[in-house]
Amino acid sequence: MTSGHGQLRWPAAQGLAAAVFLLASIVQAVDKDKSYTIIGGGGTALRDFVSDAVGNATQDANYKGLYLPFYTVGTGAGQQSFLNNTFQYAIGDFPLSKKDFESAERPILQIPISFGPVVIVANLTPEFHASSSLQLSAPVTAAIFQGNITTWDDPAILAINPNLTKLQPPIPAGTKIKVVGRSDSNAAAYAFSQWLAQAGNGTWALGVNKTLPTGPGVKVVIGGGNVTNYLLSTPFSIGYTDAYAAKKAKLPDAALRNEAGKFVRYSKADWTFPGINVSIPAATADWSKFNLTNLPGDKTYPVVTTSILVTNNDLTGRETRGAAQKAVFGYLLGPSVQGAATSYQQYPLNDKFLNASLTAVNSIRVVDSKDFFQSNQLPKLGAPYNINFQYS
Repeated sequence: MTSGHGQLRWPAAQGLAAAVFLLASIVQAVDKDKSYTIIGGGGTALRDFVSDAVGNATQDANYKGLYLPFYTVGTGAGQQSFLNNTFQYAIGDFPLSKKDFESAERPILQIPISFGPVVIVANLTPEFHASSSLQLSAPVTAAIFQGNITTWDDPAILAINPNLTKLQPPIPAGTKIKVVGRSDSNAAAYAFSQWLAQAGNGTWALGVNKTLPTGPGVKVVIGGGNVTNYLLSTPFSIGYTDAYAAKKAKLPDAALRNEAGKFVRYSKADWTFPGINVSIPAATADWSKFNLTNLPGDKTYPVVTTSILVTNNDLTGRETRGAAQKAVFGYLLGPSVQGAATSYQQYPLNDKFLNASLTAVNSIRVVDSKDFFQSNQLPKLGAPYNINFQYS
């Protein structure tokens, strides 16, 4: 049984179109002698989570002969490579844009896989981080990133962080806030700016963007790795990133004020969204307006991405490979992957989302799977979620 997954990082100067063109030529070199090659790619924040998941799928006793390269090229590049048929699927942290969805010219599905927090990280003093977590509201955060709040002793910051006034040794008066932001398209910016737009009480003037504009004096970098590097090396800096990147860099995340007025760190949040009525679009619908930002609930974390699988609804043209692909999607929703999500600072789907995602996977049309699966393996593939692997 063969296992494999690939990781590519694009040079900073390359645009999305160039990256997708280059990717198409690289994918042509994938070993075509593998029994079942299923090529996917997408968000860099999901690199380890998805790459490990699809790699582990090839080690599962229910599968044989799978080769599953997953290229971490970014959500946008992954989606474009799926739309131009370089990839068989894409997984990223924001849905297809309305324009891309409508221009697909074939029935596609958008299927949630997991939830992921976006965090705000500040590099303050060791004494502060040893005893406290920075607390931030959307209006204060908006003011910082737009350049309206410029020092750590601004009254708006101290009002919600009384521990800063008691700190020994104190942060020197007038210490400048050093803001870092990303100029390249990224899911963290998308969720971060959604929160500021929705919860900022009209203070956020820069809109919802996948490439986040910021105020004057901001250090602008390309790539999440450069964000964490800047934060690690620059005292009194602040920036946003995905929780997994922050965890790996050992950067402390701030507690953010949610819709209920509570300051919550993502690790203390309730990711099952109890009692919250979230409307889930049909998998065949346009998801461009969907988000889980600033939901109600005392223990709800307010800045959330949804990792979304994008696939063709009809895989009959891939013959038995379509059945293999459908089974892999079922594996991503099964207990092995969902149970491992928190190790990557992702959170498993709650029951409502899981049922919707399983229904969507079950709707994928494939041909007879008898040449791919051993007959006694079919019932095991969906366990314990009872995916109905009936092929037509």
